[in-house]
Amino acid sequence: MSKLYVLSGLDMGRSFDIKEGSNYLGRSPFNDIEITDPTVSKTHLFIDQRKGRYFITDLGSRNGTLLNGTYLNPGVETKVEERVPIAIGMTVIGLGEGCFELLTPFLDSIGLTRESGQNGGIFMAHQGRTKQKTLQILHRISHVIAQDLSIEETLQKILDHILDLLKKIDRCSFVLIEPETREVTKIISKASSPGSQPSLLYCDDVVKRVIQEGRPIVISDVQSEKDELSDTLKLLRIQAVLCLPLSGKFETLGALYMDSLGGSYSFRPEDVRLCEGLAEKTALLIQYKRFSSELSKIAESLASVD
Repeated sequence: MSKLYVLSGLDMGRSFDIKEGSNYLGRSPFNDIEITDPTVSKTHLFIDQRKGRYFITDLGSRNGTLLNGTYLNPGVETKVEERVPIAIGMTVIGLGEGCFELLTPFLDSIGLTRESGQNGGIFMAHQGRTKQKTLQILHRISHVIAQDLSIEETLQKILDHILDLLKKIDRCSFVLIEPETREVTKIISKASSPGSQPSLLYCDDVVKRVIQEGRPIVISDVQSEKDELSDTLKLLRIQAVLCLPLSGKFETLGALYMDSLGGSYSFRPEDVRLCEGLAEKTALLIQYKRFSSELSKIAESLASVD
């Protein structure tokens, strides 16, 4: 029998059976799936399973149902794939095996699933539509990570979403290195205005320092800084920069770099936390894909011997 997993919210960690055919989800105990989150409507969502495929319908809920970064129109049936996160009220759910293991660590790392509180922690998925944009971006990135894409394709899509979220950022890059030699092996970059992107994609001094020290660099106003690094940034006409290490379990794999050329940019604490989470999970994802690639090569080599 298929499962529904609660990835974030008051019921995080719980799972429910999804039977073939009709399944009603909501706050009321009369539903097939009862969610205790008070921001979930009494009867919030209808889930129809047809031979292993899932179709959902928002039942006119008060706070809406968010899928792939878009709120569903009430009463309109929508097909949903396994492992794609669905936000209902302040709760995030997923359908199908594997979604809990894949998505929960990522959401937790960027502060979506848990915050400290008087009772040892309160669980959050979104705080009203004032943070709708941020939530949409996070779910889109979660969906990208869940897809079976190459490293480069995954990083390109993540950069697209970063530029969509942080509007004052002009350029962002993933700079990947060979861990042993620290030599740059790949640069994946995006600019908010590709036609005006200069040949220099990032400040090399910033990236080298972040990789060497393993600590982020956050400069919201280069003009107010007085050190050797800020002098370099001024020469390059960079006004603000945020750079974070891509730290794997045992080694540094590169850096996530972003800057603003047109003016100073005050990076909010939630911006930094978001990007820290992205950098951490991206590093783990790169390690996983590289490991999988090596296993594939070994398997092909053994098969050729046989």
